[in-house]
Amino acid sequence: CVEPAPPANVPDEAAARQAAEQLFAEMGYDSGGDEYEYEVYADEWGANVTAFLVLGGHRSPVTMSVGFGADGAVTWASGSLAAPQQADDYPLVSVSDAVLRLNDDTGRWSGYWGGATVMSRSVGSDISYSERAAAPAATDAAAPEPSTGPTEPVTIEPVCDLSTDCAIDPMPPLEPITVHLTGVVTDLTMVWAADNTIWLLPAYTFSSDDEGQYTVIAVDDSFLAMPEPEPMPVESMPVESLPVESLPVDSTEVVEGTSPVAIVCPPVPTDITTPGLSESIADTIVGLCTDDAAALIAGLYPDGEMRVARENGIDLAVTADYRENRVNVAVEAGIVTEVLSIG
Repeated sequence: CVEPAPPANVPDEAAARQAAEQLFAEMGYDSGGDEYEYEVYADEWGANVTAFLVLGGHRSPVTMSVGFGADGAVTWASGSLAAPQQADDYPLVSVSDAVLRLNDDTGRWSGYWGGATVMSRSVGSDISYSERAAAPAATDAAAPEPSTGPTEPVTIEPVCDLSTDCAIDPMPPLEPITVHLTGVVTDLTMVWAADNTIWLLPAYTFSSDDEGQYTVIAVDDSFLAMPEPEPMPVESMPVESLPVESLPVDSTEVVEGTSPVAIVCPPVPTDITTPGLSESIADTIVGLCTDDAAALIAGLYPDGEMRVARENGIDLAVTADYRENRVNVAVEAGIVTEVLSIG
């Protein structure tokens, strides 16, 4: 197949940012000053620009984004419409307490934009503090304290013994994962409250030696009402039993794609004259069960044979050879209904 060609005249990073700033300014935003931080990516296929709203010196998760394609045309755009409102001041927990929050396997401290929290995570701190301005909602908060050197990892063991307590027995025990933290900055994270209000709360964002980032809420516990995690309800499916009645039958024929059909085979005639094998044999075998008809022909004629050439209205694949002692028949639900030919 033909490989698609990249669009023509896609803007580079500088041109894309300039176009994005102009677009945001036309929408009424102060996009050219210090109110936003920008991330720009461009290649031969398109250019994307994301503007992060800066609050109190912190890049917040409130963003506007736009993409550009051929000849600089806008291909998509997204963003937040609501304007943040200043809230009260709250004290923050220490960096050491924030590390403990990273080890909380419920993940409730991460906020909407927080980094991953894994069950049985072990986090060790070797933190060099990168200074930023204080969070806007924590003017009286204690600044993060720089680490004096490596400390022992803080290990949180699994909340249950998977071999005895947990419901999923086949799940193997999880090995603790150790993440070595190398830096921390004060930050903002987005949180959905129980009343559907969206908050931008002060947070700590940690960096690690594997280039990961891990964010936890920094507000002191006494100012937060954290919901307790609730176990998922397990409901058993009702099982309905149905009676099964049996029918007294001689044999049962099951045809693929259909339900079983009970076959009552009539008695095989015994007073038969054999003037020679011809289509008049139909008077004898039509109405008999397939096996009974085949056995009757084999017993009446030397080397006699019956072949089913049509079953339930469908012609079957048969050989084209001729045999004078063979009867080709049609069968419906295990009963011979017609003699098609001799041969």
